[in-house]
Amino acid sequence: MTLKITNPFRKTGEAEQRKIYPGSWLYQKPGWVVFLFFWLVSLAFTWPLATGLNDSLFDRSDSTDTPWRMGSIAYQLLHDPLHLYESNTFYPLKQNLQLDELVVGDGLLLAPVVWLTNNPVLAYNLLILSNFALSGFAMWLLVRHLTGSSGAGLVAGLIYAFSPWHQAQFAHGGLGAQEWMVFALYFLILFTEQPKAFGKLALFYLGLFVFFFDLQILSAGYYAYFTALLCGMYLLYHFFFINKVKIVGGISNPEQVLPKIRISNPEQVLPKIGISNPKQVLPK
Repeated sequence: MTLKITNPFRKTGEAEQRKIYPGSWLYQKPGWVVFLFFWLVSLAFTWPLATGLNDSLFDRSDSTDTPWRMGSIAYQLLHDPLHLYESNTFYPLKQNLQLDELVVGDGLLLAPVVWLTNNPVLAYNLLILSNFALSGFAMWLLVRHLTGSSGAGLVAGLIYAFSPWHQAQFAHGGLGAQEWMVFALYFLILFTEQPKAFGKLALFYLGLFVFFFDLQILSAGYYAYFTALLCGMYLLYHFFFINKVKIVGGISNPEQVLPKIRISNPEQVLPKIGISNPKQVLPK
């Protein structure tokens, strides 16, 4: 008889996760379905913003300042990218865009919209919509990966994206961009789960982590501290808890160090437990 030893730390596959969580019907759907769902909810949540994307603003505070800043960034990228923070205000101060929230990450992403339409208001309104939709989608990805339940990810995404606090940041393009820190944490987790730290897939995940981490910093300076704390706490958890559990007894992977045990005669190794004929209860 061959005694098969399995690795208790093996990651559960999606097919097995569907068996564990039979209600997770979204595992059978591609990610773009969920992505589209959050965009539709964002349109409904911000209605009637979608009816005036070209010429409507939410209020007269940051909703007038942020489009101007995004337009300035788009202009500098074309004409003087080495002086990205220069603008036509606060003369004679230099690098004066740094006097307020950066929103550089948002400005870089939406600069093509400004170039094609010459309409910073449209770019700003698309930023507002995308902040809600991408926040929900990012949280769905993260929670689904951690729990194996798409239903839990959907609920978490809705709470994270459309919470009262996030709604209060409606007019703040930078503070509304809370999705990048979740993407950063998601890809950091994927990177640490790879068996080879310098494999192609691991380096790909690491690159995405660095990209989203930097994008969050450039989008909102406040969130730079939040993102650093979030990712730092996960790394502490990963290296001081997960790895410690995996190497209990000095064995990180039982399949690599324990041979397959073949028992030729069960009567020689089984203790006497009241079974007169072990061959009747053990398979051949």
